[in-house]
Amino acid sequence: MLSALSMRISASPFKKVLKMIRDMMSKLQEQSVREAEAHGWCQAKKAETKIDLEDKQSQRDALATEQESLTAKRDGLTTDVANLEKEIANLSRDRGTATTERSEQNKDNLRVISESQEGQKAVAQAVQVLTEFYSKGAEHSAGDSGEGAVTGVYGGQQSQGKGVIDILKVGLQRSQGKGVIDILKVTRFL
Repeated sequence: MLSALSMRISASPFKKVLKMIRDMMSKLQEQSVREAEAHGWCQAKKAETKIDLEDKQSQRDALATEQESLTAKRDGLTTDVANLEKEIANLSRDRGTATTERSEQNKDNLRVISESQEGQKAVAQAVQVLTEFYSKGAEHSAGDSGEGAVTGVYGGQQSQGKGVIDILKVGLQRSQGKGVIDILKVTRFL
């Protein structure tokens, strides 16, 4: 019995130690499985993060390239705007100069028209005066008794009078028909 008891006592501490070792091993295996799962999760997250990081870096590089392109385009457009503003200023200045010149030309044309109309009136009056003069001269010369008779009223040279009046009338008609009309046409386009 003693030997059985000693065996029992001696076996019992080994059993306890063995049980403790088995329990520890079981816990270590469970802990190892949990750590392996945690490590797998961490590795998966690390891989996802690396892919996300690469995508974000790629997007950042694309945006940086686009920013450089847009900055260059903006600079080009700024230059274009400055050039167009200069051209607008030049065109405005040229338009002002042209408007001033046209205004002066218009004044000159209006003056020429006025002078032409006054000249036409003067020629018309001259034709009227000459027509009256020669028509009265014809009446007086018809009343004379002969070619050499002196009447006291100068009748002019009746035969050449009609020719002079006709020439003045033709000149007046041409100046009325062309001169003023041509000037008016030019003036309208100014």
